[in-house]
Amino acid sequence: MTLGSITFADVIVASSLCYLLAISRTGFSSTDSLITKLMVYIINTGCLTSICSMVAVITVSFQGLYCPSLL
Repeated sequence: MTLGSITFADVIVASSLCYLLAISRTGFSSTDSLITKLMVYIINTGCLTSICSMVAVITVSFQGLYCPSLL
């Protein structure tokens, strides 16, 4: 898989998990609080991996512009 595909997959997985957690709220405050904490954790880790993947994609694309002999 290319880095762009991995970044796209990270975003899809994080958004799917958040959606599934959002529709599984029960109405109990303790359970809803736990679901909210899980959603924040998923968003934070999903954003972190997506940002790292995007930095890798940008780095590889600029490497070809400045150092064509390395490719």
